[in-house]
Amino acid sequence: MDIQAENAKNTMAVVPSKTKANSDVSQISIQEFLNFLKTAYQVQDSVEGILMSGGMSEAVNWLKRKENQLTLKSICCQTSDTVLNANKGSGDDKKDTSKKRNFCSASDADPLKRKLSEVLQEGLLDSVLPYLVQNATNLKKCSSLKLYGKILYEYIKQIYKNIVLDKPVSNSNQSTNISSNDKPVVRRKSIEASTVKPVITKTDSEVEIHVCDEVKNTKKTFICNQKLLVEKMGYFAEVTLGQKLEDMDISVHCDIGIFEWLMQWVKKDPLLEEDWPELDPQCVIPILVSAAFLQMEPLLNDCLLFCHQHMNEILRTNSNLSCLNDSVLTRLAAMYTNVEVESIKDRKDKIQSRLFSKLIQSLAEPEPESVRGHWCSLARLFRCDKCEQLITPDVAIKIPCVPSCMRLQPDGSIISLHIRDLAWDINEYIVRLQKGLKTWRKVYWRLWGDAHFLYCSTCKRYFPVNQIGWCRFHPDTPQFFTLDAQKAPLPIGRYPCCGERAYRFQLLENFSGCQFRQHMVCTQDVRDSAVFSMLEAYRHAIEEEPPQLLFPERLTRLVARGR
Repeated sequence: MDIQAENAKNTMAVVPSKTKANSDVSQISIQEFLNFLKTAYQVQDSVEGILMSGGMSEAVNWLKRKENQLTLKSICCQTSDTVLNANKGSGDDKKDTSKKRNFCSASDADPLKRKLSEVLQEGLLDSVLPYLVQNATNLKKCSSLKLYGKILYEYIKQIYKNIVLDKPVSNSNQSTNISSNDKPVVRRKSIEASTVKPVITKTDSEVEIHVCDEVKNTKKTFICNQKLLVEKMGYFAEVTLGQKLEDMDISVHCDIGIFEWLMQWVKKDPLLEEDWPELDPQCVIPILVSAAFLQMEPLLNDCLLFCHQHMNEILRTNSNLSCLNDSVLTRLAAMYTNVEVESIKDRKDKIQSRLFSKLIQSLAEPEPESVRGHWCSLARLFRCDKCEQLITPDVAIKIPCVPSCMRLQPDGSIISLHIRDLAWDINEYIVRLQKGLKTWRKVYWRLWGDAHFLYCSTCKRYFPVNQIGWCRFHPDTPQFFTLDAQKAPLPIGRYPCCGERAYRFQLLENFSGCQFRQHMVCTQDVRDSAVFSMLEAYRHAIEEEPPQLLFPERLTRLVARGR
């Protein structure tokens, strides 16, 4: 789900200036207008306490009478007198008061509206007008005792709305409504008087959400509380930062049924738990995508848990799992063990390969996750430049290398000093495996086998578990040659089974052989037991076929010289 918000400021249509026939006394400057607003705030704070302390509990319902233009003009004139008294010296009071009274006369109530339009065009009220209007909307909840300052706010609000509704918006202010499947689009209001048609009655604390289902060619409008919407959907808390939802037009292009489910979930808290909307295999994927984009974290966790528990049922539906982005898929894959991913029945491979690719990333973490079936890590795996074996530092000294890299210890033991191949890269190795094995499932189990080692009690060496069947041996005992029946046989011979050379006295143990057999695993601890159990359970996917052995060199019988 993709939501886009157009944050460009509305471009107000310029209000034409007065003709020459209009009187000059009807004009006010920007400074006078701002002083007018400043004094309005002072009137609100100072006069309210005086009247309330005088015992007044009820006064004229200004909210109702503000619709009467004569009343509004009278209030405007009275407040203008206050502006003069607060900002002019005593010597000029009479002259300026007469001017202001002419400005607020009954025959000309337009200058304030026109000046407000000019101020709005200059952007001087962009930072304060939202708070003025917000304070004015809360008057409905207060007593009818509303003083001059608050009435002025209401009057300014009314003028502001008239300017927006009466003047057509220029082409530069046309909002863009970008459609996408299952993705709501938020845009700034662009209203014309001819198109204003109230459809649903809502309060000031609620917003309208217009949903368009392009597949079914249907539309529907939903209403939701502003605070609830921002609290439950973190996306709106970010996109409307510094703005108010009532000043935005929320347009959603998605399946109406899915969005209706989301609205039910948002409003579920006051209901009993059995009345909460429930997830099912058919709808959980689009709801998961919507919850991820709208940043509905609790719902996202519920959807991920449901997918983890009912993945096979979801795969039997026609849900499109390719719409899950990498972030969501990573969180979903973190809930799975390798055994659970292997048990997914995904004939069309909608998600199983992607989960195995995430398991490969987990297998390469420095700290292995045993709960997911990883007791060793690929992070330190390297290839020896001499023997070309893939080994880890933990078992490197116990795996034989070429004789030149083996050392005799003072206690008589022999260790191997493998040399790291700096040209080998594990990423390139994984890419080659994927090209050869074709599926991420086979690649994962091959890498899992490369990372885990066990000990064979027969050949006395460690081996990667994917080479469980690579224990080499000769089925026949070696035969040593003799030059004379009365003399001891020579220290060199051969194996009758393959003709490979054999030595009677050999310092380094010979791990060669012409045939392969199964390693005899020695489980030394719980970790080894768990690795061996996993190997036995998925041996068909882990075990690698041994290579073909060739022995071109044959030893013939030695004959004494001169015969």
